[in-house]
Amino acid sequence: MRLFVHQLRAEQLQFWRSREAAIFIFVFPMLLFVLLGSVYSGTISGHPARQLLLTGMLGYGAANTAAPNSSASARETTWWGRGVP
Repeated sequence: MRLFVHQLRAEQLQFWRSREAAIFIFVFPMLLFVLLGSVYSGTISGHPARQLLLTGMLGYGAANTAAPNSSASARETTWWGRGVP
C-alpha cells in the first residue's frame, strides 16, 4: 500500500507541474461540449442531441482512461523498444 501511495503522489506532482496539461485535460472537454452542443441542437431518436453527445464523450473518455497508449508504453519499456537484440 505504501508503494501505491508513493506512486500516486509522484504521478500527481508530475501532472500538476504542467499547467498546460491540466488546462487541456479539464477545459478542452468542456469547450468541446459547448461548441458541439451548440451545433447539434435537436433530437436524435427522440433524445436530446446534447444528452447523447455528453454520453458519447464520457464513454470515449472512460475508454481512453482504461487503455492508455499501451503500444507506446510497451515500446518504451521493453527490450525490443531499446534496440537490444
